[in-house]
Amino acid sequence: MGMRRGMLLWAILLFLAAAVVGAYATTRVLGTSDDLLASLKRSHELNLGAFTVDLEPAECSHCRLLRISVVLETPSKSGLRMMNQRKAELKHVVISVLRGRDADSLVGPQGMDSLQKQIRQAVNDMFSGEPVTGVYFPEFVMQ
Repeated sequence: MGMRRGMLLWAILLFLAAAVVGAYATTRVLGTSDDLLASLKRSHELNLGAFTVDLEPAECSHCRLLRISVVLETPSKSGLRMMNQRKAELKHVVISVLRGRDADSLVGPQGMDSLQKQIRQAVNDMFSGEPVTGVYFPEFVMQ
C-alpha cells in the first residue's frame, strides 16, 4: 500500500510539472492571451471620434444637429497605418459627407445604411484599393 501511494504521489507531481512546463512553453511560443486574441482578430478599427454637425435644411426643421461617432474597419494593419497617417483628411471627408445630408435622409435603418455606404465610398476614394470594409456609428443622435 505504501509503495502504491508513493507511485501515485510521483505520478501526480510529474503531471503537475508537465502542465507547468507546457503552460510556460505555450506562452513563450504563442505570447500572452491578449497577444493571441489580437493575432486572431481579422480586422482593425480606427476610431475617428465624435462629430457634431449642422445638417442641410429640410422638411424636418427641428432636426438640425447631428452628433455621431464614427469607427472605420479595415482588414489589414497596413490599411490601418495608411488611415492613421491621414486621419485629419479622413475627418474632413466625413464632415463633408455629413454636412451634405439632411435630417430626413438619415431617418430609419435605410438612412443609416446609406450614410455608411457614402462614408465608406468617400474614404475609399482617398486610397488605392478599398481599405475600408465597414463603417460603424457607436453614437448617433439627431436634434
